Amino acid sequence: MKPTIALLTMIWPWLLWSQSSLADNLRQLTVYQSAPPFVVDRGKKQGLAFDLARYINAQQDQYNFEVVVMPRKRVNHLLNVSEPMILLFSSPRWEGENALKRYLWTATIVADNKYIISAMSKKVEYQNLDSLVGYTFGKIRGYNYKSLH
Repeated sequence: MKPTIALLTMIWPWLLWSQSSLADNLRQLTVYQSAPPFVVDRGKKQGLAFDLARYINAQQDQYNFEVVVMPRKRVNHLLNVSEPMILLFSSPRWEGENALKRYLWTATIVADNKYIISAMSKKVEYQNLDSLVGYTFGKIRGYNYKSLH
């Protein structure tokens, strides 16, 4: 079964109402993945998150969507205190118990796959997690892989 990711996820029902900390037509697209392909260059506004914001802005003129990159721990805190937000590139499987009931989700937009990449001279023959025993696993700080714990 392929994990799926909804690009515009966890949209709170009152999203389109005025947010007191933002101009009436400004909406934040929150992303916690601060590395490629999601965020390639913040200053130049390059990456999938920025591409999505430009696409949405080109399709309508009622709101101005801007990307805000923040650490996952901050996102978790804001979700726990029910702060309205649009969270990009997430999945109900990653957002804890009752995520499907607690948040409004879009339909799946991206079907995600994970690959094991190795040098041809030192092939890793992956069959399941047990076939990775003895290898070193690198990950991005703050990311959790429940099946590996």
